[in-house]
Amino acid sequence: MKDRKHILVATDLVADDDNPVIEKAKELADNMDAEVSIVHVIELVPGWGVESGMAFAQWQEEVTPAVERRLAAAASRLGVPAERQFQLMGSAKESIVEQAKLVHADLIVMGSHCRRGADAWLLGSTAKGVLHRAPCDVLIVRVGSSEESE
Repeated sequence: MKDRKHILVATDLVADDDNPVIEKAKELADNMDAEVSIVHVIELVPGWGVESGMAFAQWQEEVTPAVERRLAAAASRLGVPAERQFQLMGSAKESIVEQAKLVHADLIVMGSHCRRGADAWLLGSTAKGVLHRAPCDVLIVRVGSSEESE
């Protein structure tokens, strides 16, 4: 296997989903003595919040501290210092790929529910988008229950 020097872990901050991703990234980083960065992307949905009347600034003010705490907790499990923790907003697949370029990652580790059929078509696939655009190898870890992916 190619010698890895920098692993970027992409997380959705859902504890059950992140556990196998973080475990795999930690195992790889320890075995390869690689540096690790972690990224979480808040993907905005057009029109979200309009119905509820919540202004974007108010929403961001309420959500950001919680996301920062969860990202810091995930990063702590990996031993990632604050300067390599990234909270971004935008398209998840595009943001993850861009962050991989910025940190010169040679491996991205991320999770996927491995949805099939109509679910995959309707929901799209961040993992698939990253896989096809990434400047480096991508390790996709299956997350969620096995019933979800059948």
